[in-house]
Amino acid sequence: PLGGAVYVYSSKFKVLSCAFRNNTVSSSSSTVAGGAIYVYNPPVGSIILVADSTFERNRAVSDEFSYHPAYGGAIGLTGSDSYTDYTSSCTLVIQRCAFNLNEAFSTADIYGGALGFYQSYGVAFDFALNVSDSSFSENRIRGSEYSDSSYLG
Repeated sequence: PLGGAVYVYSSKFKVLSCAFRNNTVSSSSSTVAGGAIYVYNPPVGSIILVADSTFERNRAVSDEFSYHPAYGGAIGLTGSDSYTDYTSSCTLVIQRCAFNLNEAFSTADIYGGALGFYQSYGVAFDFALNVSDSSFSENRIRGSEYSDSSYLG
């Protein structure tokens, strides 16, 4: 399960003046990402714009008894995981947004309570992050004593 409200696959994408509240993506059998929005394999050189929007109480939750990662309580972003498409690159631009009380939970790896970026299968995923005039408050990553690692993003 990916993208609690929006799943974007290999496309350009803009979010303007939206509110994402109380969205959850969860699973006991696979990776979970993007409690509100998940972007997979954005076109090379693309710009993903998120502006004038609110992300509040969104969650990416991997079941307590599974061993799958969770990332991006609000927004999750992944490059291609294809062995034939060895590169993916994009720029995520966040302007005048508020990220409050978003969460990623897993007993495995955890990446980013608000924003989570993931590279898989050794694919070169080159991205830039440009954040301006935005706030991040009380976003968190949470795991059990069995969590391998956790990274803020």
